[in-house]
Amino acid sequence: MLCRLSADPHLHSYKSPSVFFKATVAFVWLLSWLPFTAISALGWLVGHLIASIPSSRRHIGQVNLRRCLPDWTEQPS
Repeated sequence: MLCRLSADPHLHSYKSPSVFFKATVAFVWLLSWLPFTAISALGWLVGHLIASIPSSRRHIGQVNLRRCLPDWTEQPS
């Protein structure tokens, strides 16, 4: 009985990792070499950038907090 090397048809449908995935892994690897203070500052910056993007969920959360806790005042961030 002869055995073919490409007997499994699923091997042809395998895709290699995308360029975006490889770039993301490389970026995270580079970040791992930064000191903790730099990573912390970068996280703070990214967090503030994301928080500044208006979203309906954020508005809903603020309305719910105002209704549930009317005595609290909003602290400036």
